[in-house]
Amino acid sequence: MLVLGFPMFFVAQQAVGELSVENPRIYPQIIYTVESPPRRYSPRGSVLSNPLQRVDGRNQTSNNYSKQSVARQAAQKRLKVAGYPINNVGLLAAARQGTAENIEDFRKLGYSLRVQNAGGGSMLHEAVQAGNEAVVEYLIKQNIPLEADDSRGETALILAVRRGEVGMATALLQAKADINAQDLDNWSALFHAAGQGDTLLIQRLLEYGASVHGQGRFGQTPLLLAARSGHDDAVAMLLNHGARLNQRDLTGNTALLLAVERGHVVVAQYLLAAGANANDMNSRQQRAIDLALMNNDRAMANLLLSYGARRPQVLGRGGR
Repeated sequence: MLVLGFPMFFVAQQAVGELSVENPRIYPQIIYTVESPPRRYSPRGSVLSNPLQRVDGRNQTSNNYSKQSVARQAAQKRLKVAGYPINNVGLLAAARQGTAENIEDFRKLGYSLRVQNAGGGSMLHEAVQAGNEAVVEYLIKQNIPLEADDSRGETALILAVRRGEVGMATALLQAKADINAQDLDNWSALFHAAGQGDTLLIQRLLEYGASVHGQGRFGQTPLLLAARSGHDDAVAMLLNHGARLNQRDLTGNTALLLAVERGHVVVAQYLLAAGANANDMNSRQQRAIDLALMNNDRAMANLLLSYGARRPQVLGRGGR
C-alpha cells in the first residue's frame, strides 16, 4: 500500500512482503521518493520546471503567432477606418496627412519606411512637404536616412528650409542632417534661406555651422542671393559671419552690382558702408553707377557718387 500524503523525505514502502529500500530490485516499479517528483527533460537536457510543459515549444510559438495575427488584423482595420489603402500609396499618404500611429500600423503589416514617391523623395520628404511635423519627428526617431534626396537633389533639410519650416529644419539639424548638402544647382539650405531673406533660418543654420562661402552652379553665394533679393537684414547677418563682400558670380556681378541693378538702395548703402567697391565692373564692363543710370535711378546714382563712384560722362535722363 502506498501513502502519498505524508510530508517530504518520506520513502514509500510496501506493507508486506520482501520489498524494502535496502532491496529495491524486487518491485522497482513502485519505489520512489516523494521529495523528488518525476522529472522531465527537454531535448537539450535541461530540467523542465513544469512536468506538463511541452518540450518542443510549439505552444509558445502558436501563442506568439496568434498574438501577431490579432495585432495585424487590428492594424489593418484601423487603417481602413482612417481611409488609407493598404499599399505604398497609402503609406505615403499617411506620411503626409496621418499620424505616427498610422505609420506604426503599416509597419505591423510589414511595410518598409524606405518607400519612395514618384519624384524619388522619401517618406521624410512627403512629411516635410505637407508640414507634418509630428511625423517628421517620428521618422527621425526611426533612423530613416536623412541624406536621401529627390529628383531635384533636395534633402529633407533643404526642402524644409525652402518651405520656411523652422521647426522641422531644427529637428533635422538636431538629428545631424548634413547642413551643407547641395541640390542639383549646388545650393545648400543656406542659399535658400538667404534668397528668401529668412533671418530666423539663416541664424539657425549658421549656429549649426553652415558655410557662407559655397558657390552655386552659376557662381552664386548666399550673400549674392540675399543682395539680389533686397534682404538687408540677411545681408548684414551673412557679412557678420564672414561672407566675402566682393565675391563674384559667373557674370562678374558682386553683391553691390546686383543690389544696384535691382534698385535695392538700403542693401546698396549697407554694402558700401561695409567696404564694397563702388567702381567694380561686371563682365559686360558695367559699373554700378552705369546700372543705376540705366534704371533712371538718380537716388542710387547719388548714393554711389557719395561713396567715390566715378562720374559717368553722360547722365541718364529722368530719374526718381
